Amino acid sequence: MSQRIYSLLLLTYYYHKHSLEAMVDAVWWSLVSLLVFGFMAMYLARGSSESEAATILVGFILWDILRLGQDSITLTVLREIWSRNLSNIFTTPLSVKEFFIAQMIMSGIKTLVVTSIMSTIAYYLYGFSITR
Repeated sequence: MSQRIYSLLLLTYYYHKHSLEAMVDAVWWSLVSLLVFGFMAMYLARGSSESEAATILVGFILWDILRLGQDSITLTVLREIWSRNLSNIFTTPLSVKEFFIAQMIMSGIKTLVVTSIMSTIAYYLYGFSITR
C-alpha cells in the first residue's frame, strides 16, 4: 500500500478517534433506523409471514450499507473542504485516485464495523440473522 494512501487512512482514523460527533454519527442513525424498521417488521410479522418481516430487515441492512458507504466518502470530502484542508492535501504528490482509494478503504472499514454492530443488535432484539 502506498504511503500516501496509508497517511490518509491515518488522517481519517485520527479524526474519527478524536471526534465524538463522527463516532456517534456513524452508529446513531443506523441504530434509530434499525429500531424503527425492526418494530415495523415485528408489527407486520403478526399479520403475515415472518419472511416478509425478514425481507424488511434485510432490505434495511443492505440499504444502510449503501448509505454508510456514500456518507463516509461524501462527508470526508466535505470535512476537508470545510476545514480548508483539501488544497493542502492536493499540493502534496497525492493524486485524486489515491485520495479516493483511501476514502473507499476507510468507508469499507467503517461500513463493516457499523453493519456488524447493526446485525448483532438485530439478532438480539428481533432474533434476525443476516446470514440466515
